[in-house]
Amino acid sequence: MEIGYSGPESDSNNTSLTYWTKTTTCLDDSCDELSVFIQILEDSEYYLTVSGIQTRITEAEFISGMNQAYEDYNVLETIQVPIPMESDCFSNDECPSDESWCESGDPSCSSSPYQEPDGKVRPAVIAGFTVAGFVVLVAVLYIIHAYLIKKRDQRNRIKFATRVAQTMSIRKSARSLTPGMLEKEFNKIDKEHRGQITKEALWEFLNSGKAGEIKEHDFEALWAVMHHDESNSVDFLEFCAYMAQCHDEYNNAARGNGRSISVAASLARMSVARSVSLKVADGVKEVVET
Repeated sequence: MEIGYSGPESDSNNTSLTYWTKTTTCLDDSCDELSVFIQILEDSEYYLTVSGIQTRITEAEFISGMNQAYEDYNVLETIQVPIPMESDCFSNDECPSDESWCESGDPSCSSSPYQEPDGKVRPAVIAGFTVAGFVVLVAVLYIIHAYLIKKRDQRNRIKFATRVAQTMSIRKSARSLTPGMLEKEFNKIDKEHRGQITKEALWEFLNSGKAGEIKEHDFEALWAVMHHDESNSVDFLEFCAYMAQCHDEYNNAARGNGRSISVAASLARMSVARSVSLKVADGVKEVVET
């Protein structure tokens, strides 16, 4: 795109300013034909639009054609543009200077009124707040993660301790459990008596009682805590170590099971006493009738 300017001549009363823009587009690979679009503005108002197709010609053809046009249209010699041109401008006067462009209102000569105000906060302060916010976010996420892990481990201990307490024939506190009693419970899980509890055996044990089913992701976490080597099984020492971690959970489960057994035993005794009383009453009734 080309942009042109024409100012008032020094010996003329005409003070208008004329701008023009010219856009050319090649129509073939060699650019011998051009599509031309010209828009002319006078005093910043729309004046004229010209469009057409230009064909490339030689310099001699151009000069000959211009001279022929001057002759055909009777163009006065005083206003004819010398062919070839003696300057870069259409006028024989000097081309407009940068000052002339600025006087005509060229926007590039002045600053735009739409300027973004200078920031009042220093970049270092913004970076500090950003880093501090990130650190706080990480800390909060870590606390939430740690809390969820703690609740999950507690849930697993309760599940495991409750299931073990259900299989205990004698209700004792965790501190009173002897190695023999722990070995007996270990063998209840290790039904094949290999001395190792497999992952499948532990899963079956935890889901076979009245404590409810354990979720798979909770079980995976429990298994990761119980076995500490690459054997993919839990030996007796690992079983005892995890039982020690379930001290409080086991005591609570044992007390709950103990209360349930006591209530069941009381109901059974009351039922027996009632049956005996009914039989005694029937016997007394028969004796009286006779």
